[in-house]
Amino acid sequence: MTSILTPGRTVSACVIAIACGFTAGCLPAHVTGRGPSFVYLQEKEVRRMALATLRPETVVRLPAEEARGPGALIRFSGGTVAWLGKQDGATILRYHAGGRLGFLPLPPNGSFMGGFSWEAWPQGILKLAVVSDRPVDGFLVSPDGSRIAWNVNRVDLSDPEGEGITRNLHLVYLRTVRGPGEGRLVLAQEYDVPGFNADHMEWRKLLRWSDRSQDRIFFTRYEAGQLHDSHVGLYELDTRTGMAETVDESVERILDLSPRESLVAHTANDTTCCGGINYTNNWVRIREISTGAETTVFDEWKEFGNTVAPSEGDEGEDYTPANGFFSPDGSRLAFTVLKAGFSKDRLVRTPCLSIVCDAEGGTRKAFLAERRVLGWADRERILLGSCRSDGKDDDIVDRVFLYDIKEGSERELPVRGIVWIGVEAEPNP
Repeated sequence: MTSILTPGRTVSACVIAIACGFTAGCLPAHVTGRGPSFVYLQEKEVRRMALATLRPETVVRLPAEEARGPGALIRFSGGTVAWLGKQDGATILRYHAGGRLGFLPLPPNGSFMGGFSWEAWPQGILKLAVVSDRPVDGFLVSPDGSRIAWNVNRVDLSDPEGEGITRNLHLVYLRTVRGPGEGRLVLAQEYDVPGFNADHMEWRKLLRWSDRSQDRIFFTRYEAGQLHDSHVGLYELDTRTGMAETVDESVERILDLSPRESLVAHTANDTTCCGGINYTNNWVRIREISTGAETTVFDEWKEFGNTVAPSEGDEGEDYTPANGFFSPDGSRLAFTVLKAGFSKDRLVRTPCLSIVCDAEGGTRKAFLAERRVLGWADRERILLGSCRSDGKDDDIVDRVFLYDIKEGSERELPVRGIVWIGVEAEPNP
């Protein structure tokens, strides 16, 4: 299963890693063979470590100037590594596949996500001018490693009537890693965004490649405003036909899709803002896509109480779900919750916990200190990372652990100070 890498949030040092079971839709066990591996960046090398041997294997060495970014800028799937690089001052997509290096030139579309400014035109019309050379917003590698997809968001028409409405364009490109040539445009999606003059912006974010079809890609909608940002909706692109379909219009911030893509784990868009805390009861729910039926597996206020209301003072706590991963058979969900404490308008670093829940009813099986979920090794074992000592929850992992749910035991793996990339259930030989 291709892992989903969610960029870390820097608002909290504290993590609660929670593994909850979900009994609906149990699937066959994952493919066995050489067993699972995890992939990471260390000393400018992308390395893979099989859990069976715990010996690191170098996949590819990155140029020094391209090995400084966070792991979220590196994708690994089906034996192919892809990352953002530079050539003659231009941003490109490099890749390593089948033992050879290659690169994809990126069209200079100029994404407005990288920066923009307003220009005054006659009759009071404002025109948005892109001031960034950012040619790509996100990219994915297909599960078999044979293709790379990337997307760009840009403003196609800026407020032509002076009403604060812009015409946006979402572009998705696709290319195989074999043979020369540029990417093929597979989606050109136009949509209007109201309220742009009031800092209301909207764009599309690639989520993951489908595990069930090499021709389908999931994406979501992201809306940004002055006081509140939100992720809304789940959409599916058929790269053969160029058609995008709505899977679920109302689902909020998506943590993961189950392997059969029948379930979606999602969490509330946190509306805490402006120095306040706990305005939102943060939760994690698993939704059956076909029926809309939901199961709540985490409820912040039920678990910890609403520790402070806006009018009660300036101290309190907030618990925010950060990432999530379904087990390879789809029967369980592991997710991370960031904990933050506030006092007199400043963030206070507080201890962190991890909790393991039973498969039915969410019965707690263990409490683990200072752990965050990195991915699943198999149905019974979870890869965990230590909390960052500097309070950041990004892809840098100081220590890695393998936790056995059935045995209730944990062991540290022989790797330190890495940039986490993801888990590969069955590495290519």
